[in-house]
Amino acid sequence: MSESSELQGQIAIYRRLVERYEQLNAAIQQLINSAREGSGSKELSPENLKHYRQMARERDEVFSEMRALQHQLMADDSSEFTITGEDDR
Repeated sequence: MSESSELQGQIAIYRRLVERYEQLNAAIQQLINSAREGSGSKELSPENLKHYRQMARERDEVFSEMRALQHQLMADDSSEFTITGEDDR
């Protein structure tokens, strides 16, 4: 696999992670909003709280994967350049 196609593959994975993160975040927000609107209380039912925790845990895992991939992509990008210590300004 060429470096270019590997990079494109990593970018595609990153985009899927971002989409999943946004989906989970929206679902969590919808769950919280529906609890506020439905009962007039800011508390979630035990069932919804369990669901919230599962989604929040998955969202955190996806975020961690995103960060790891960001660091990997940035490290790959910075390794292509030689640091000379000179100021280009």
